Amino acid sequence: MCCICRQRLPQDQLLRHVRAVKASEEQEAGNGFVPDPRRRMPGRGLYVCDRPECRERFLRRGDGRKKR
Repeated sequence: MCCICRQRLPQDQLLRHVRAVKASEEQEAGNGFVPDPRRRMPGRGLYVCDRPECRERFLRRGDGRKKR
């Protein structure tokens, strides 16, 4: 399921992101998440679909939740 639009899709159609562990990775990601295309990195992953709106929103906000 895409964490932005909540659409259920097969896992191979979603890109997994995990929280950056190192500060250098976080700077590269910009939102604190790094892509995990092999689905091997430790931690709970967030999945984003291929829709451009979802990718853009994820890059801006991170996990898609409202900022408090």
